[in-house]
Amino acid sequence: LAPEPWRVLPKRGVYAARATLPDGAALPAVTNVGVRPAVDGGALSVETHVVGWSGDLYGQPLRVEFLRFLREERRFASVEELRRQIERDVAAARGG
Repeated sequence: LAPEPWRVLPKRGVYAARATLPDGAALPAVTNVGVRPAVDGGALSVETHVVGWSGDLYGQPLRVEFLRFLREERRFASVEELRRQIERDVAAARGG
């Protein structure tokens, strides 16, 4: 999501979250609030990865609850380092 400038957002970083899908299923999620410095360093966005689910949710309502702050947003030295950190973030979102 590209939030409107007037929206109030939590501080930049990565969060453990819970995503409620259109069918009512609630699944663990990882949400990033920031500029994605490891990828493109673009505009401020809110991006949620629903853990253990695949499909297309574009254009559908999704409720995202922020549960806890996991870490600051940061740049990584390599794609492999980013991948390993994402695995740790997903484990933390699952409660591990």
